[in-house]
Amino acid sequence: MEHDRVNALIKQRLEGSNVVMLNKKGIFSLPSDLGDLIPQRVKMIGLANNNLTSLPSSTAKLTNLSELILRNNQLRALPDGLSNLKNLILLDLRNNQLRALPDGLSNLKKLKRLHIENNPLDPLSVIKYLEAAPVGVYVYVSLNLVHEILLDEKNLELGDRYELFDTNESKQIATIRKVS
Repeated sequence: MEHDRVNALIKQRLEGSNVVMLNKKGIFSLPSDLGDLIPQRVKMIGLANNNLTSLPSSTAKLTNLSELILRNNQLRALPDGLSNLKNLILLDLRNNQLRALPDGLSNLKKLKRLHIENNPLDPLSVIKYLEAAPVGVYVYVSLNLVHEILLDEKNLELGDRYELFDTNESKQIATIRKVS
């Protein structure tokens, strides 16, 4: 039943558009064939402010996406195939329940902005991503992770390869930019 409703919403939003906005639709799950339902012409998908706990593995078929907005859901993990989204420029994952970043995320060489604030992320997962991430990517993180990622003595060598700026203490967010 939920999938029929989501399928209908997708079809409504697709009429001649390169954008599928399904924000604030009370969606709990996505059809397993999502990657087949959405045409390759689509460049942006917005699924913010829903109740998603996972993404179907077929999301990996959406290789022409440049923006994927998944903030304010309940995502616990991401499919490994997310690394197939080679044209992704913006990935917004803030305010979810992610504990780790998928291994292939650093293969997204066009990625310019990664929002991972307000997730219970394992700092080692973030460090692993940062070490392999493309130069120039901006990673938005919660301030509580900054100490563990860049300022902790055991990770001090990372500090020379990253810029820390745009710290917003009231929102508990910082931006890290990989410079080399």
